[in-house]
Amino acid sequence: MRQPFSPLFLSLGLASLASAGGTDFVDCGQLVPVGGCPTMFQDSQGFLHLLDDDGGFLPGDFVEVSGSLVTCSVPCGATGSCVMGATLVPCSGGPPGTPFCFGDGTSGACPCGNQSALGAEAGCANSTGLGAVLVATGSAFYTSDDLGFLLSGGRPNQPSLLVQGEAQQLLPFKDGIFCLGNPTERVEVIFLDAGGGGASQSSIVTNGAVPGPGVSRYYQQWYRDPQLTPCGTGSNFSNGVRVNWI
Repeated sequence: MRQPFSPLFLSLGLASLASAGGTDFVDCGQLVPVGGCPTMFQDSQGFLHLLDDDGGFLPGDFVEVSGSLVTCSVPCGATGSCVMGATLVPCSGGPPGTPFCFGDGTSGACPCGNQSALGAEAGCANSTGLGAVLVATGSAFYTSDDLGFLLSGGRPNQPSLLVQGEAQQLLPFKDGIFCLGNPTERVEVIFLDAGGGGASQSSIVTNGAVPGPGVSRYYQQWYRDPQLTPCGTGSNFSNGVRVNWI
């Protein structure tokens, strides 16, 4: 059941909006409670907006909001904007991260011509003949803290390190391409299984010192490859994954 916020807008003195006209607004974020105030919509950049309709959703729900974004006088710590004619639906279940920095030659040459298959979205080829693929799991919602990473195609039974960076770069290094720019964080040591795969287990938010929603971070896995590696350096990298924290 939809629960209009219009009476609340009137009680807050928001009936007359100081706006030169609304603009189309679509974003995925979370409904958050604000003490003594109406529920606000926290967008993907961490900004708070007042809605004229909650769509029957509850605080804590992750929703996609569409409507007209207008300037208004908003109390309660919001950022001076309201969404009028708000329509709310659950956020789509798409992947929480976007892969980038591939070892197939599209992101630059691998160190010794050891490109992986075009379109595999993997890192540079390792001693198995394949590149390692890193994907994000869970969600990019900061308050949920359920983001994880899954590696496949690494060197079996070898240690690896999940690394986080605050910027992107393309630097040929070891047998692969190092895709992360400073400052970087060592997030978690992950031992790969007999199939060359492994999943993170710890909090990415805590170990990566992620400051909050509205920031982007970049992730990559560095793994040992000591057996007849293509370039002879003993280690390699997966592709990178960009996460926009919500």
